[in-house]
Amino acid sequence: MPNLYQVAEQYRQFYNYMDEVLSSDEDFTEEDLQLYFETLESIEDNLEQKLENTIKFLRNIEGDIEAFKKEKQRLERKQRYLQNTYDRLKQWMKDSLELNGIDKMNAGNFKVRLQKNNPSVEVYDVEKVPKQYVTKTEIHVDKKLLLTELKEGKQIDGVQLAPEGKHIRIS
Repeated sequence: MPNLYQVAEQYRQFYNYMDEVLSSDEDFTEEDLQLYFETLESIEDNLEQKLENTIKFLRNIEGDIEAFKKEKQRLERKQRYLQNTYDRLKQWMKDSLELNGIDKMNAGNFKVRLQKNNPSVEVYDVEKVPKQYVTKTEIHVDKKLLLTELKEGKQIDGVQLAPEGKHIRIS
């Protein structure tokens, strides 16, 4: 059995490798996951220590996930802001040309002109549209209501209670 220093070094090398894999721009593949499990199994340590160290690694991943979510939200806000600015500026140019009765204008290196839109359809009452023109119907099942009623013993065609599984809870 290796000493504590050797086991700690095995974990350090393992987590350094995993950090490299996860921080690369490549997707985490099935082979990477299989290698992860094989390497974890090869570390000579008891199950309790392996679980503890795996939980520590999970906490690091959770932190990264949260950081990515926040960055995604920040970038989405920035995108909305830029899109709104773009739309408002184009609307201002259109309004300015219309207000001055101008259809075309040279603006330095650019040419600006008002152009008619292609014809479009405005649907004001979907219920009155003949079925031949309706292309998609979405059906949504209220799973919460179904679960409640199935637990109460009600028999409902087409559904059944799924077998209860287990999941990991870390506290």
